[in-house]
Amino acid sequence: MVVSAVLSIIIIAGVATVVTADTNVALGKPAKLYYACPHPNMTDTGYKAVDGNTNQTMMGNSCFETGPNLSNWWYVNLGKIYEITEVKLYNRIDCCSERAKNIFIMIGNSLEELKPVDYSPDPIGAIKSFFMFPNTKGKYVKLQHEANTVFHLCEVKVFAK
Repeated sequence: MVVSAVLSIIIIAGVATVVTADTNVALGKPAKLYYACPHPNMTDTGYKAVDGNTNQTMMGNSCFETGPNLSNWWYVNLGKIYEITEVKLYNRIDCCSERAKNIFIMIGNSLEELKPVDYSPDPIGAIKSFFMFPNTKGKYVKLQHEANTVFHLCEVKVFAK
């Protein structure tokens, strides 16, 4: 499995110090969504949001899309509890990007214990980062879409310490 992290070397008073940025802990993890939309020649699964492919077009085979519904959702199981620092969403940009709105971000140690930690009532644009309060911990990150339309994203990155 490939792990996404940024590495920097800082030199202070002649001493080199290695600093690592938070890691994308969602990459390659199990993900599910509510009611995948059947597109011809495409398999819309929740996994597409954590496959590392940040192409933001549906034909780039990188995006998931649900069917139309009052309340759609997508979640990732991170495998263990992490201190989550940021959730970064990559929206579809080839069409219909205005649909990615009214999104609740929920985090918890189980699907039954999810708590809302952020909300975006307006369209998220091409890419949007949501920064978490310190000590936001969880094993699951769920996106609840309350827009009475289809829900699509092309990548979801969950950064943690």
